Amino acid sequence: MTSFSKKFRLHKGDPILVVSGNHKGAEGEVIRLDRLKNRVAVAGAKIGKVQRRVKPKSKGEEGVTENKDVYIHISNVMFFDKKLRAVTKVGFKRDADGNLQRFSKKTGDLIK
Repeated sequence: MTSFSKKFRLHKGDPILVVSGNHKGAEGEVIRLDRLKNRVAVAGAKIGKVQRRVKPKSKGEEGVTENKDVYIHISNVMFFDKKLRAVTKVGFKRDADGNLQRFSKKTGDLIK
């Protein structure tokens, strides 16, 4: 059975703003996308890492505390336009060569 990954309007490295949830109002940057669970890993000032305790695998080893990235559902974040200092929707349009480009719907400017 094959699974089809969803196409996100956000890409790795995009600036985002958390619009709902526990980290509401926090700005950050997309580190990783999990298309199967519809979540994004975010790095930012207010958004840190979650500590998880890992038990030892054999008798001689010690347990370790690992830091894992915080994953936020894709519906709780929006693209943050740094020029406007506001959130904006992301659209798609074709350029003169026929390539698909992302653009800010508020300003109409292309997004890298």
